[in-house]
Amino acid sequence: MFEIKLFDIRFGISFSFFAVTALIFLCGDALLSNIIMALFCCFFHELGHIVFMILFSDKPEKIVIYGGGIRITPKSTKLNAQYKDIIILLAGCVFNFAAAGFIFAFCGLNFLCEVNIMLGVFNILPF
Repeated sequence: MFEIKLFDIRFGISFSFFAVTALIFLCGDALLSNIIMALFCCFFHELGHIVFMILFSDKPEKIVIYGGGIRITPKSTKLNAQYKDIIILLAGCVFNFAAAGFIFAFCGLNFLCEVNIMLGVFNILPF
């Protein structure tokens, strides 16, 4: 795994990410653009979690990109106040729904809008 430290946060990229990326490029051009858009939606989802972690002064200790997604490890192992944890967990879904609404308002219903909606719905299921 490659790792770098910026702003007291360790960022890492696992070798499994490169393996999955290589498989994606082997799939061909038509599928490649859709997968890249879906990955963009996933990164945007995780950005929602990170933004609210930082807003609540709970900066992540480590962010690792691996073949199955992104793993965010908080600095503290103690739980925040219950409402803060719920807001942090829901922030990714809210970012996806907001992106879907923005895209729908300006471009109509397209693949990027649909992926954001599906990602938001899938991640809100545990609640």
